[in-house]
Amino acid sequence: MKTKPVTVVETSVFSRRADKTLGDDLIEAMQEAAAYVRGEQGKTVAHIVEVPDVDVGAIRKAMRLSRAKFASRFGLDARAVQD
Repeated sequence: MKTKPVTVVETSVFSRRADKTLGDDLIEAMQEAAAYVRGEQGKTVAHIVEVPDVDVGAIRKAMRLSRAKFASRFGLDARAVQD
């Protein structure tokens, strides 16, 4: 099965403290993400994982669902599952 590397970035935010609001956490997370994109060493950790290619069309056909029904079942836009 073919795979492709995907980088998953994890921030250190969301360690809920009583003196911080959700808004504070979101701002800090975005600041960490921006620093990561700029290449700065920060609190983020990057993981590269191998994700297998998935033949969505074959899965949909095996489930005997139309594009519209498949998309609806998984909460997707029908255009996202075009063969």
